[in-house]
Amino acid sequence: MPLRDFVNKVTTQVQWAQNLLVASTAREDMIDRLTAVRQLQVGPNLCTFTAYLKPLPNTSVGVVVGITDWLTNDNIMDYISAEHHKIVSARRLGNSSAAIIHFEGPHVPFYIKVLGTIARCRPYSKSVQYWKVCGDIGHRQDVCPSPKPEVCSKCGKKPENEEHDCNPTCKLCNLPHETAGKEWQAPVFKTTPTPACIRQAWDQNKRKTQPGQRLPQTSEDQLQLI
Repeated sequence: MPLRDFVNKVTTQVQWAQNLLVASTAREDMIDRLTAVRQLQVGPNLCTFTAYLKPLPNTSVGVVVGITDWLTNDNIMDYISAEHHKIVSARRLGNSSAAIIHFEGPHVPFYIKVLGTIARCRPYSKSVQYWKVCGDIGHRQDVCPSPKPEVCSKCGKKPENEEHDCNPTCKLCNLPHETAGKEWQAPVFKTTPTPACIRQAWDQNKRKTQPGQRLPQTSEDQLQLI
């Protein structure tokens, strides 16, 4: 690609804290060319990276684990499908066995087909990156832009002595515990109950109903789902 065409059609931005290079374009013909890039020359060094599309509006994101190594970012879309759901894009999550899948619409299906077999699909929530040495949020340990090993890893303050008054406050929830410690509860994403859960709740309500009472039939009579 000529440099002049790239400059006129693509806008790039470097996010140093997260070790990311963001490329934006309004040309659809440039999307496939950008996502196909696997290496970038930076000075004398040849850097290898993975390119993927940012989630589009009105889409939901799911994650599937246990993906075989045979499926790559180039062919995974050819071997996955979801009934009553349109898959917009899919990619592997780094070098792990998990895959991130973008669906059209606000709902993530419970199951999808991967290589002809049924696989569980769960809503995906991006993990929070925190490095306790510098006490900052938003980057990994290997790309820390401002390491400050002299600060306390619990409260994030510079101690005057080893026996300083340490009062940790979580930067994620502002509660009195270490940031991302075992006391921190990650957000839980609720999904629509499966038909099996609905049948189970219906049977439980049916057993609780006294003789002569009717079962809930209208929208005002809501079943208590477990």
